[in-house]
Amino acid sequence: MQRLSLLRSIIGILFFFSMLGVIVGLPLILIVLIFPTKVPFNFNGYLLNADKMEIVFLSAVIYAAHCAFTYGLYLLKKTLALFSKRIFFDQKVIFYLGRTGKSFLISGLLWIVPLFFCYLPADNRVKTNTDADGFAIPIFHLAIGLFFTVLSEVFLMAKKMKEENELTI
Repeated sequence: MQRLSLLRSIIGILFFFSMLGVIVGLPLILIVLIFPTKVPFNFNGYLLNADKMEIVFLSAVIYAAHCAFTYGLYLLKKTLALFSKRIFFDQKVIFYLGRTGKSFLISGLLWIVPLFFCYLPADNRVKTNTDADGFAIPIFHLAIGLFFTVLSEVFLMAKKMKEENELTI
């Protein structure tokens, strides 16, 4: 359980800094909406020469992806709190794991939109890379989301098996 407390601490710190992004992100989108020419929009090393609505759209999609990621961290934090109380095969744990997976999946899918939107017009060719600034982040979010979704299903099956074993005794 020592590793669980370390994981809870790391997720708590990550959630705190992620919440700072949620709190600061919305006013930044409003600033871009009001003063679009004053704020240069640099996305993964590409300085975009887009109109006001495109930049606001990209900012809103990135903000929504970050909010989905933060919500996933929040649910993971709640799940780890239940684990620390030694509650494993509860309906809440299964629900939280499933929702965590779905929120990470949504975050990954939303992150793909600005990547395609920015990389295609930048040099008029389709390219993929797996650098930290490329498609690695959305793919990681998708993989983690699928992992938590599968983990939720595994916990549901284990809960049913546990209930069946208790009935036969």
